[in-house]
Amino acid sequence: MAKLMIGKVNVVDFFDKSDVYDLYVTTESLDSLDFNMDFEQVLEFGIKQVVTEQFFGEWNMMPYNDITAAKIRFDDGSEIIITPSGTQVSDYTE
Repeated sequence: MAKLMIGKVNVVDFFDKSDVYDLYVTTESLDSLDFNMDFEQVLEFGIKQVVTEQFFGEWNMMPYNDITAAKIRFDDGSEIIITPSGTQVSDYTE
Protein backbone atom coordinates (compact mmCIF):
# COMPACT_ATOMS: atom_id res chain seq x y z
CA MET A 1 0.00 0.00 0.00
CA ALA A 2 1.15 3.54 -0.77
CA LYS A 3 2.54 5.86 1.90
CA LEU A 4 2.25 9.62 1.98
CA MET A 5 4.18 10.64 5.06
CA ILE A 6 3.68 14.20 6.26
CA GLY A 7 5.60 14.59 9.46
CA LYS A 8 4.94 11.35 11.33
CA VAL A 9 1.47 10.77 9.82
CA ASN A 10 0.73 8.44 6.92
CA VAL A 11 -2.09 10.33 5.21
CA VAL A 12 -3.07 7.24 3.19
CA ASP A 13 -4.36 5.68 6.43
CA PHE A 14 -7.25 8.20 6.40
CA PHE A 15 -8.33 7.37 2.82
CA ASP A 16 -10.56 4.39 3.62
CA LYS A 17 -11.77 5.35 7.10
CA SER A 18 -15.55 5.30 7.43
CA ASP A 19 -15.79 8.72 9.12
CA VAL A 20 -13.69 10.57 6.49
CA TYR A 21 -15.78 12.51 3.98
CA ASP A 22 -12.99 13.88 1.74
CA LEU A 23 -9.21 14.02 1.66
CA TYR A 24 -7.30 16.88 0.03
CA VAL A 25 -3.62 17.63 -0.63
CA THR A 26 -1.65 20.70 -1.66
CA THR A 27 1.79 21.63 -2.97
CA GLU A 28 1.55 25.24 -1.79
CA SER A 29 4.23 26.80 0.37
CA LEU A 30 3.65 26.26 4.07
CA ASP A 31 4.38 29.98 4.65
CA SER A 32 0.81 30.83 3.66
CA LEU A 33 -0.84 27.73 5.10
CA ASP A 34 -4.44 28.14 6.18
CA PHE A 35 -7.70 26.28 5.79
CA ASN A 36 -8.66 28.35 2.72
CA MET A 37 -5.58 27.63 0.62
CA ASP A 38 -5.83 25.67 -2.62
CA PHE A 39 -6.21 21.99 -1.85
CA GLU A 40 -7.10 19.38 -4.47
CA GLN A 41 -9.31 16.40 -3.70
CA VAL A 42 -7.56 13.03 -3.68
CA LEU A 43 -9.09 10.51 -6.06
CA GLU A 44 -6.48 7.77 -5.82
CA PHE A 45 -3.02 7.05 -4.44
CA GLY A 46 -0.82 5.75 -7.24
CA ILE A 47 2.61 4.18 -7.10
CA LYS A 48 4.56 7.38 -7.78
CA GLN A 49 1.91 10.11 -7.77
CA VAL A 50 -1.39 11.06 -6.20
CA VAL A 51 -4.31 11.48 -8.61
CA THR A 52 -6.29 14.60 -7.69
CA GLU A 53 -9.22 16.56 -9.03
CA GLN A 54 -8.57 20.30 -9.32
CA PHE A 55 -12.00 21.13 -10.66
CA PHE A 56 -14.92 18.94 -11.62
CA GLY A 57 -13.65 16.56 -14.29
CA GLU A 58 -10.10 18.04 -14.42
CA TRP A 59 -7.52 15.61 -13.07
CA ASN A 60 -3.99 16.30 -11.95
CA MET A 61 -1.03 14.16 -10.91
CA MET A 62 0.96 15.25 -7.84
CA PRO A 63 4.29 13.58 -7.06
CA TYR A 64 4.41 12.43 -3.44
CA ASN A 65 7.56 14.50 -2.78
CA ASP A 66 5.85 17.75 -3.84
CA ILE A 67 2.94 17.49 -1.39
CA THR A 68 3.33 19.88 1.54
CA ALA A 69 0.11 19.35 3.51
CA ALA A 70 -3.13 17.37 3.62
CA LYS A 71 -6.62 18.39 4.72
CA ILE A 72 -9.01 15.77 6.05
CA ARG A 73 -12.74 16.56 6.17
CA PHE A 74 -14.82 14.29 8.39
CA ASP A 75 -18.50 13.32 8.12
CA ASP A 76 -19.39 15.66 11.00
CA GLY A 77 -17.99 18.65 9.05
CA SER A 78 -14.84 19.04 11.13
CA GLU A 79 -11.46 19.37 9.42
CA ILE A 80 -7.80 18.93 10.22
CA ILE A 81 -4.70 19.99 8.30
CA ILE A 82 -1.65 17.76 8.55
CA THR A 83 1.72 19.46 8.06
CA PRO A 84 5.29 18.36 8.77
CA SER A 85 5.19 20.34 12.01
CA GLY A 86 1.96 18.78 13.27
CA THR A 87 -1.83 18.82 12.97
CA GLN A 88 -4.11 21.86 13.08
CA VAL A 89 -7.79 21.54 13.91
CA SER A 90 -10.34 23.77 12.20
CA ASP A 91 -13.45 25.13 13.84
CA TYR A 92 -15.19 24.89 10.47
CA THR A 93 -18.44 22.94 10.38
CA GLU A 94 -20.98 22.64 7.59
